[in-house]
Amino acid sequence: MANPQIENGYTRIANSILGALANIRIPGESRQCLDFIIRKTYGYGKKKDSISLSQFVDATSIPKNRICRALGKLKDMNLIVTQKENAIHTTYCFNKDYDAWKPLPKKRTLPKKRMTITQKENNRYPKRDTQKKERKYTKERWSKFPKEIFDLYNFFISILNEKEKKIYEPKTDNQKWEWLDTLDKCHRIDRYEYWQIKDVIEHYREDEFWSKNFYSVKKLREKNKDGVKRIDEWYMKIEDLLEAPHA
Repeated sequence: MANPQIENGYTRIANSILGALANIRIPGESRQCLDFIIRKTYGYGKKKDSISLSQFVDATSIPKNRICRALGKLKDMNLIVTQKENAIHTTYCFNKDYDAWKPLPKKRTLPKKRMTITQKENNRYPKRDTQKKERKYTKERWSKFPKEIFDLYNFFISILNEKEKKIYEPKTDNQKWEWLDTLDKCHRIDRYEYWQIKDVIEHYREDEFWSKNFYSVKKLREKNKDGVKRIDEWYMKIEDLLEAPHA
């Protein structure tokens, strides 16, 4: 039976912060990560601390790919502040200014759409328009992506063609859009920092096998045979490699 005692260590935290935390909805895995950050900082009388993803995994039993998403939500909610230290560690700081916290938007249940089917004797199944409509790529449309996404796109193009005789790059605006959209989703949905995406690209473009099979950024969000996205698989392997003891 557990028998915790404050003589064995405790975390000093203001009651007003506990009250604010009780009054904001935090997704389960994000809350686990937040508790661990508070434990690693306030628990040792510090304002910030360097924490690797493997430490989060050991403390929460959450897989690394989901840790990244959980931490991304905490950043979106302005509950934590992060700063990259090196290729392995990032510094995490709990934001005690609860007036600056941003609650997650409430989920809305949309009403079911009613469908009305009209039968016609001679035109029961109308022909589909098989021609793809050409998208118009205006300046406003391209502005959807932040500068960092274009920087990643240009970085991939440059590193892709460093050792290749043939020039590899999207041939059409549609293809370019798909590449930019993939990079944007790696950051916005998969919750990877821009520098993490860049590290994955750089490492696997230099890999003996993947240098011959990684010619499109769309590969990042493709899934392997186990259903894991390549960027999740690759980033975890890079972390394991960097954290392994050197002989």
